[in-house]
Amino acid sequence: MSGNALFTDSPSVILEVLSPTTRRIDEAQKLRDYITIPTLKTYILAETDKPLPTLHRKDGANFSQVRMPCSNSLK
Repeated sequence: MSGNALFTDSPSVILEVLSPTTRRIDEAQKLRDYITIPTLKTYILAETDKPLPTLHRKDGANFSQVRMPCSNSLK
């Protein structure tokens, strides 16, 4: 992947910013599709209104969900 590329065929991390209109697609359909990517290690769902991302991390052959509360010092 070149330094200026915005897309890669073999991502290790994907970040989705949730919105009311895309939330269900990002949390269900895209999750099912993305976890089939062999190189993917982490899928992050970021809230727009609170610092509480949800991570789906590869754990062997499966993915596990982790909620990551952010420090208030980042505000």
